[in-house]
Amino acid sequence: AALHWPKSRFKYVGIDPPGGVAQSVRDGERLNSAALFEHDPYGCSDERLTRKRMARNPFKSRPGYPKSCPELTDLFDYCSKELYPWRLPWDE
Repeated sequence: AALHWPKSRFKYVGIDPPGGVAQSVRDGERLNSAALFEHDPYGCSDERLTRKRMARNPFKSRPGYPKSCPELTDLFDYCSKELYPWRLPWDE
C-alpha cells in the first residue's frame, strides 16, 4: 500500500525452511516488524523503526535512487503515517 504497487502485479516467492517456522518466530516477526509498519507505512515516524534503520546504516549512506530516478524523489523524501497522496509512475 505504501508504494501504491498494484496487488495484481505483485507476487511473493518465499522459502519454506525444512520443518517449517515455529509459531513463536511468526509471532515475533508480526509483533516486532510487520505490525509496526501498519501504523508507520514508511518506517520513518515510529522510534523503534527509526532506531532499526539507523543501526543498519551506521555510515549514514543513502542509495542513489533519487538521482537515478528523479520521478521518485518526492516518494523517497516522504515521511508520514498517511499514505503518499500523489500519483506514482505505476499507478493505474
